[in-house]
Amino acid sequence: MSSSGSLELIRSDSIRLLLGTYIQEKNRYISVEEREGKFTYEQFIPFLSDILNLSHISSDLMTSSELDKNIEILEENNQYGSLIYMRISRVNVALDYGYKVEQSIENVLLQLEKELNNWP
Repeated sequence: MSSSGSLELIRSDSIRLLLGTYIQEKNRYISVEEREGKFTYEQFIPFLSDILNLSHISSDLMTSSELDKNIEILEENNQYGSLIYMRISRVNVALDYGYKVEQSIENVLLQLEKELNNWP
């Protein structure tokens, strides 16, 4: 709507403003999610693949002793701790952006309801 100019077709300034905010928040969220996917597939999974045989994990064929051994290996690796910390921090940022998108949607819906209730 914003790139095509269709947003200007909406007469209500408040709804147009809220939709603009929603679009901005959604775009930020998409950007964060894309960055997180890239981090996961370019850094986190390759790191784990170098240390663990991930084929056992994905097919539920890893025994508890294998899992314990692999956890011990990971716990001794400083890079793993750093990657986990980064991943948790980045997921929290993504969740914050997702919450902002949700709030934007709720604000648009509330304003639409107000406008419809005042419709002649």
